[in-house]
Amino acid sequence: MALKFKPKTYGPFSTRFAEDGSVTVATAPQQTVALASPPTAEAGSPVDFLLAALASCLAISLAYAARQMALDTGEITVSAGASKAEDPPARLAGYTIEVGFEKTPGEEACAQLLARGKALCTVSNSLAAPVTLTVRA
Repeated sequence: MALKFKPKTYGPFSTRFAEDGSVTVATAPQQTVALASPPTAEAGSPVDFLLAALASCLAISLAYAARQMALDTGEITVSAGASKAEDPPARLAGYTIEVGFEKTPGEEACAQLLARGKALCTVSNSLAAPVTLTVRA
């Protein structure tokens, strides 16, 4: 079955780095998120949010794929971790993802589900995408 994608745009999200070192991101109308680097008890780091985006996108994509495959997985949990590269440039060296199913499908169905879920996940598919920077006039 061929995947069909609907055109969609995201953002813009507005980020503010204040003189006191605080960072806020406007994520939606009337909604802001605090970030910090290094993370604090009140605010996660940008990398924390990247991992949260990756885990949540995979969970949503796996649930969608399970429905397409008529699989009853029950609750799906996804945990995402990463390690920082030890050489330049500053980046994550790789991601470790653990997926849990309340009702685990058989081995073959599970392998197909993981492959479909990853193929559908916009965040995981975008991690190597080019980033274009411009300066606002």
